[in-house]
Amino acid sequence: LLNGLRLPPDVDEFSSGGQQISAFVQGPIWTLPGGPITAVLGGEWRFEMMRASNEVAGSFDRDRDVLSGFAQLRVPFVRDKLRTTLPGLRELTLTAGTRLDDYSEFGQVLRSQMGLLWKPHRDFSVRVSGGSSFRPPSLYELYLPRVSAVVPVTDPMRRELAAVMLTMGGNSDLEP
Repeated sequence: LLNGLRLPPDVDEFSSGGQQISAFVQGPIWTLPGGPITAVLGGEWRFEMMRASNEVAGSFDRDRDVLSGFAQLRVPFVRDKLRTTLPGLRELTLTAGTRLDDYSEFGQVLRSQMGLLWKPHRDFSVRVSGGSSFRPPSLYELYLPRVSAVVPVTDPMRRELAAVMLTMGGNSDLEP
C-alpha cells in the first residue's frame, strides 16, 4: 500500500559559473588651487554561464559575455585652506563618472552620474547627485523554462477556494 503512494524520483540539476577580469588606473592628472584633479579609468570582462535540467520544465544552457569600460573624475575647486578668502566655502568638489557595458544578448548600455559637495562649515555639508543605473536580468530570469500549474488559493473576502493559473519561469523579452 505504501509503495503505491510514492512519487517517482524527480532529478533537477542546476549549475552556474563565471569568470571575470578587472583592471583600472587611478591618479592625479592636474592640480587646481582646491587640490589635485583625480581620474580613474578602467575596464572589465565578464563571462557568465547557467545550465538547468528539469524533467517537468525542460532544460536550458545559456551564457553571456559582458565587456565594460568606465571613467571617473574628481575635481576639488575649493578646499579648507581657502576658507579665509572665501567664507562659507570650505570645500566645493565635483565628481562625474560614466560606464559603458556591452552585453552579448542586448547590446550596449551607457550610464552616467554626477555629484557636487558643498561644505560651508566643518560640521555641515550639502551633497547633490544624480545618475542613472540598471540591473540586467539574470540568465535564470531570461531563460528558465516556464511551468504552469493550476493551484487552489483562498479568496480572503469570500473565504472560498478558487483555482488560479500559476506560471513560473523566465521571460526572454526582458530588457535592461
